[in-house]
Amino acid sequence: MSLSCPEAARLALLAEDAFDFVESPAGVRVDTVHAIEMSNSLMAEAMTEARIFCLNLMRTRELLLWQRLALLGTFCEALTSNQRDQDGQNVQALIKDFTQLIESSNMTATLDLIRPDHGAQAKVFALLWSAKGFTATSPFQQSVIEQLSRQLGADEHGVVSESSLIRGYQRGLARLDEALQQTPYLLEHFVLNEMFTQLVPFNSKDAYDSYLGLIARFGLLRLLLAAQCNTTGGLPPVATLMATVHLHCRRFQHDRAYTVHVKNALRDSGWAGLDRLYTLLRT
Repeated sequence: MSLSCPEAARLALLAEDAFDFVESPAGVRVDTVHAIEMSNSLMAEAMTEARIFCLNLMRTRELLLWQRLALLGTFCEALTSNQRDQDGQNVQALIKDFTQLIESSNMTATLDLIRPDHGAQAKVFALLWSAKGFTATSPFQQSVIEQLSRQLGADEHGVVSESSLIRGYQRGLARLDEALQQTPYLLEHFVLNEMFTQLVPFNSKDAYDSYLGLIARFGLLRLLLAAQCNTTGGLPPVATLMATVHLHCRRFQHDRAYTVHVKNALRDSGWAGLDRLYTLLRT
């Protein structure tokens, strides 16, 4: 379901068990079924196993969310190389190797050495946000956009300096974890919903390209949520956090052309490599 629907978002983002998957017969319209072709020589069984591994990785709560996303990127990069160099063979062996690495904590120990770059996070994702412009036909969207702009340091003309942007993002990010205690599964379930409904990592030319799109949407939402937390008073209530998710999904989730633009922008600016993406993920 699309999180631009308020009731779907409430059910998906607030309930702890929203992504406890079960099998159940269901009647659906034929025109709602999206048939997926075999991707780069991968058979359907291998694609299914890879998808299950990715979803299970994102539900491994022993790891921080940014660590899960970083490990997902490493897997998607390896899966892309496997598809290119081995014609999609040995996907099961790849999954087994990654499972053992994660269980051994060797990869997470390496990730802990990474230092966050909050300045880059603010600038990169604010630039992706600005590519959509700051006007909307919906009064609801326009009011949220204006509120977010103010809380990221914009003046009455909508102009924000780099230093104000970074300060606003850092202050909001420092309070975001506390704000999310009201709804601790919001960001995790947003990512899971994106992966499940958008068929990550098989909705693009290769697994890593699919991952780039996911990270762009995650980073953009985190920026907007941090902006909502950049206040001098109390923390934003759940209703405000949910309204921010609705804005994000309505403006960005359904626009495939924008997703392509974002991925190209990350590549053109040199931020598409895993080593740099890690610094954008680390909080």
